[in-house]
Amino acid sequence: MTETTFHFDGGKYTIVRDDITFATEAYRYGEPWDRSFVGDKLFHAMLNEIEDLKEYKSWYDEAIEASNKAGFACMTAAEVIHYQESEIERLREYEKAYRELVETVNKVSGGYTRVDA
Repeated sequence: MTETTFHFDGGKYTIVRDDITFATEAYRYGEPWDRSFVGDKLFHAMLNEIEDLKEYKSWYDEAIEASNKAGFACMTAAEVIHYQESEIERLREYEKAYRELVETVNKVSGGYTRVDA
């Protein structure tokens, strides 16, 4: 079972959510807190937003660290992000070209040839 844990108010409140079933438990000062979040879309939307922001921050921190290692220390954060976005776009173009190649091979071979990456 995979869980995501959220801490609020300096650890006073803890929310533990199952990543598959979204079953949610609440703790106050480390003790179970009798709260029901079943059907509370606003609450779960806020948890999702928090999780997305944490992932973005992690990605951002990794991007800055990688840019420093790659010699881009003089770049601003915006320049690093733009550089990475352009690299992602370049990879998407390669993926699109690869898919077109696979389609062409399948058409020519009558669908009997399998091409895997």
